[in-house]
Amino acid sequence: MTFLKFHSLLFSLRNASSVAAAQTADSSSTSLVTKLTKDNQYSILSDVITPLWKIDYKEQILLKKKWSKSVLNAIKTKHLPKVKTSLHYVIPSVQITQYRNKDTFNIHTGIDGNPKTVGYFIGSSAKGEVICVPPRNLIVLKEAHIEAAKVFQDLLGKSKLNACYQLNDGGFWRGITVTSNREGDILAVINAHPAGIPDGNIDEIKCNLVEHFQENLPAIKSLYIQLCPHTACTRIQAPFIHLSGEQYIYETIDRYIFRISPDSFLLPNVDTIPLLYESILNFADIDKTFTILDLNCSMGTFSVFASKYVRGCVGIDISASAIENAEFNAKNNGVHNCYFVQGNLEKSLKMVLKEHDSTLNMVAVINASKTGISKELVKILRRCVQLKRIIYISSKADSVTSMRSIIDLCHPKFDLSNGYNLTDIQPVDLYPNTNYCDLVMLFKR
Repeated sequence: MTFLKFHSLLFSLRNASSVAAAQTADSSSTSLVTKLTKDNQYSILSDVITPLWKIDYKEQILLKKKWSKSVLNAIKTKHLPKVKTSLHYVIPSVQITQYRNKDTFNIHTGIDGNPKTVGYFIGSSAKGEVICVPPRNLIVLKEAHIEAAKVFQDLLGKSKLNACYQLNDGGFWRGITVTSNREGDILAVINAHPAGIPDGNIDEIKCNLVEHFQENLPAIKSLYIQLCPHTACTRIQAPFIHLSGEQYIYETIDRYIFRISPDSFLLPNVDTIPLLYESILNFADIDKTFTILDLNCSMGTFSVFASKYVRGCVGIDISASAIENAEFNAKNNGVHNCYFVQGNLEKSLKMVLKEHDSTLNMVAVINASKTGISKELVKILRRCVQLKRIIYISSKADSVTSMRSIIDLCHPKFDLSNGYNLTDIQPVDLYPNTNYCDLVMLFKR
């Protein structure tokens, strides 16, 4: 796999959290399409995207506790060395509704026949059975994001250009990605297909976008367009074209300020992020003699947050944009004991470990997302004698790939190296009203 293809794949996976709702709806049973009406479409969409929305939050926490227990029980069936694994109580979210800070809305035909409906899909796009439902009444979405989707749909209604349903259908408009901070500032990216531009002239389109959004959505502080001919594009494949406003927006977490660019990844529930990071640090059991390896570090939020407790942090990420933001965020917050490496995670980690071969106290923190980690990365982590603790964070620990990674870290027959023992699991609910829950896992040896 080439570097560019791998980079694109990771970009798509990383942004899975920002488009999770669309993916969930799209993967639902196509039979829902036949049940949709103008009256029930919003309720059905809520059931698909936020399946726990009708349940009291205390009950949601109990359900996620049971799910966490089921994950642990599944791990125990994998013939690993017998150790006691403590399952801690679920840390509840600070914000239960309107907590998502990034959403991607796509375009398709709505229940009313509008071919430029902006929202989430019900049905299967692969089978051609799709209805797009506007994101009204979704309790996890901010009102400003819902309004941005509506404003965008109003613009599409006035545009002569077609929507792009398939990459080769000649359409132009593909969707909008909306990111916001707690101050209410919005960074919006219009997603479009370059093949749909008439005569290759985009200047008029740019002017219309700027005029429309400035008039109808004053909260937009930064407006971009990305002309992407693929399912998803990195900024290397398709640059983000700045149309108006500032280049960035900023978010404050704890006492730190972080820069957000069009392709930044920040966990969706900002108010609960400090609780997640505190649980990681509690497991890390660190002091000023330790170095933290922050793997898949994104924009450096955890490294900056943890920097005052340790000797230093080394963040690694494949995204050049993420590393640029991480370096800026560290410098902007007066943090001088963090440095960041851009590149393939496995190759970069080997290089970093070689440079730190005399460092005695190391802890690795891995953001494994929903997909787990590669066997090559497991091998590197197991063979690093300085690493006594690994903190592994997964938002879908029961997936096949995540479970495989967890087992590989522990299994005595993985290779000749000493495996780790899973000693603690801390569930943290960053996704209220959904079935998702982050598990912070402590591996020791």
